[in-house]
This record gives sequence, C-alpha cells and structure tokens, in this order.
Amino acid sequence: MSQYSGDSFGQQREVRIEVTAAHSSQAKWGLRCAVPFFIPVLPFIGMILGWLALGSIRKNAAMDGLRSAKWAVYLGFAFTVAQGVIGWSAWQYNNVARNGPHTALQMGQDGDVAGFIAQFESAGDVDDMEQAFAFLTLLRDRYGECDSAALVLPDGWYTSWRPFEPFDYDMHFEGATLPATVQIVIKPDLDTLGMPRMSYITLHDSAQGDLRFPPDAATHSAIKAMAAANEE
Repeated sequence: MSQYSGDSFGQQREVRIEVTAAHSSQAKWGLRCAVPFFIPVLPFIGMILGWLALGSIRKNAAMDGLRSAKWAVYLGFAFTVAQGVIGWSAWQYNNVARNGPHTALQMGQDGDVAGFIAQFESAGDVDDMEQAFAFLTLLRDRYGECDSAALVLPDGWYTSWRPFEPFDYDMHFEGATLPATVQIVIKPDLDTLGMPRMSYITLHDSAQGDLRFPPDAATHSAIKAMAAANEE
C-alpha cells in the first residue's frame, strides 16, 4: 500500500509505502512434511517443497518464509537419509532372518568353512577352521545335507515380536527335520560393517542332544565323541 500527500502548491511533502509480505505456503507445508521422521517418504516431500519455496522467495521480495524453507530442506534431507539407512538395514536384517541359516549351512557343507564362519558375529572358541569343520561334519553325519530352512512365525507376530529376539525355524535335512533357534544381531563395527550376522544357531534334538554353533559344552562333547569314534 502507498500513500501520497502534497501541499497546496502541489509539492510533495510525504510518501509512505507499505508492503505486506505473504508467507510462502510451500515453505509452511514443507516444514510440516519434513518433521514427521517416522512417516516414510514424507520428509523427502518436505525437502522438495522447501527447495521450491526457496526459489519462489528469492524471486519475489514480497514473499516471506525463508527460514521455514531452509529448515524444511535441512530437516527433510537429514530425515530422508536416516530413513534410507534404516530401511536398508531392515531389508538386510529381513534377508538374513529368512535365508541366513540355510545359506550358512549350505556354504559350510559345500566346503566353504570360512564363509560359514563369516555368517556369525563372532565364532568365539571356534575361530580355527578345524573345529568349525568338525561341527559341520557332525551335522552331516547325523542328519545329512541341509536342504532348506523355513522361518516359523507365530500368529500375530507383528504385534508381539521385538527386534533381535531369537527366531524359530524348521531345518530340513536329508535325514531329519529339526526345530532350530537362531539369534540375529546388528553391530556397527568394522568387522561386520553394520551387516546383520547370526549370534548363534541351535538345533534342537531331544533324541541325540542339541547342537549349537558356536559350540557350547554339550556340542564340544559331541564333537569329541565323534572324533573318538572315527579313530576306532
């Protein structure tokens, strides 16, 4: 709005100009969309809206909302990256949960003992290849080759399951089908680079005794018994 006033001789005495700045709707909605970190994709939309608002504000001096637009870009970018990292980690975790036990046993029984050990966060007492090979040999002698591993999820698991709790499986071997328990963890260290790894796998056998990797005392005893039987 502008005002002009003059004296009786037509000479200018006072000029006042008032400009009312309109707040950018893109900046406002961009910030609102960028903040809800827990809603997938929404921070990315907020970042885009904030970017568009920055361009509009710089072209139009009568438009307000520069601070909101900048925060929309900053927060939207940060939360989009965070959502991407979390999504990628969740996908990797799901992949290991569904395929990890079978992949590890298949690698080991195909002769890749180092690959078998690498599927675990820490081999514990069985860093050396001989003990890992002995465990895999015991497994093959008892049950034959591992054909598949089926993840068993209880009804309503999506309301009761908690991250990093052990998973239950049905392990299908050539000579038997055994229930198994596997715990999968993620550790942000240089050894695993944040990739999911198995903490342990336990095959439950009420007839011959459970087997666990990394081996516990009972599994060590079973390995020694197998070795003694082979020497006879």
